[in-house]
Amino acid sequence: MKPLITALILSCLVCTAALGTELPELQGFLSTLPAAQDRSLKFSEYRHSSLFENALILEGELRIDEQGALVKQLDSPVQEKMVIGTREFSLETPDKSYKTKLSRSPFLKTLSAGLRGLLNRDAEAILSVFKVQLTQTDIDWMMILKPRARSLRKYVERLEVSGCPGQVKMVSVHTGPDEWQEMIFQEGGEACAR
Repeated sequence: MKPLITALILSCLVCTAALGTELPELQGFLSTLPAAQDRSLKFSEYRHSSLFENALILEGELRIDEQGALVKQLDSPVQEKMVIGTREFSLETPDKSYKTKLSRSPFLKTLSAGLRGLLNRDAEAILSVFKVQLTQTDIDWMMILKPRARSLRKYVERLEVSGCPGQVKMVSVHTGPDEWQEMIFQEGGEACAR
């Protein structure tokens, strides 16, 4: 019994040390990005699937509301409002409304944790759900976020977030070999193109 307890304590110490080395670097990096509070980020989203001949293109805005929920408002080609809180997910269209517990959708739970953590510049929130690989140069940067929980990997293989110094240009969500979506932020895209 004692060797098992010793092994568990050592594994916890190793996890803590690994988190400690990632956390300061990620916190420092996220502090260089603009805060998302009190503003909406306009985006174009490209959904790629083996079922589509061409990507499905959506236009809308992304923001964090006063309660801390992630709000995704689509304007084109359809009107749709998705709100992902800490416990609940809701979807509203001109014709219908739908609500469910977030625990029923590991995909949305994982995606919202990553986006909310990024928009709030919250390194701890990101690292609680994802393993993070960050690469930076003088002109651009990229983060690859892979879900820590094996149960979530069947829904989300990875998120790729990229941009240029001080800007987020794109979030790409990979759900399978031939299934992914890219959300390109207007402000970040324009700033990075300069």
